[in-house]
Amino acid sequence: MKRIFLLFVLLASGSGFMAPEKNEKNPLTALEKEMRIEIVSLLATEFPVEMELETDILTRVSFLLNDANELVLISIHTPNPKVKTYLKRKLNYRTLKVKGVTKGKIFNFNLRIKAVA
Repeated sequence: MKRIFLLFVLLASGSGFMAPEKNEKNPLTALEKEMRIEIVSLLATEFPVEMELETDILTRVSFLLNDANELVLISIHTPNPKVKTYLKRKLNYRTLKVKGVTKGKIFNFNLRIKAVA
C-alpha cells in the first residue's frame, strides 16, 4: 500500500460553496464567505492528514450553527468512513468566530478531497 497525503480543496461548483439554492443572482453573502474561510482553517490545522486513498473523493457536508455558535454536523455523505470520522473530529462542535449568522439555518457545502501521490 502506498502512502497518500490528502489535499482538501473546496469544490466551487457553479452554484457556490454553501446553500445549493444559490446562483449567479444570489451570490454568497459576506457572512457565508467568512464562515467558509473559517471552516477551511479548521480543516487545515493538522495539514496534511495521512490516509490511504486511491482516488479523489467528493463529500457533501450539512451543518447548522447552534446558540453557542458551534458547528453541529447534520450529515456527511462520503464513500469513505475514514474521511467521515476525520471530518466529524475536526468540525463537530467547533466554535466559529463569525457573528450574525442565522442560528438553526442548515448550510451545505461540497468538499473535494484529492489523493496526492
